[in-house]
Amino acid sequence: MAPELKGENAPYAGPPVDIFAMGQMLFLLCYARFAFMECTDVHYRRLVKNPTAAMAQKGCDFTPDFLDLLMGMLKPDPADRLSMEKIKSHPWLNGDTASVE
Repeated sequence: MAPELKGENAPYAGPPVDIFAMGQMLFLLCYARFAFMECTDVHYRRLVKNPTAAMAQKGCDFTPDFLDLLMGMLKPDPADRLSMEKIKSHPWLNGDTASVE
């Protein structure tokens, strides 16, 4: 669940919440496991603080473009998350770069 939904009576906030969920699903599809279970868990905090180290700790190989896309989708602040337009034009999705190794 997106961090902004953790507050009491927090309403569903549309596309930013869905983009966060898509980031979690993208990780799952590429690595066959979740990056973290909740936005409050220690793995998510590590991922946000130092994505490269957190991914390496999980034993994940990744390209810089994949990490850029993933972290853009998983930003804690919904206003900072990638929009669908930016996701659709991202180099990792358009074959402008190598895919996940």
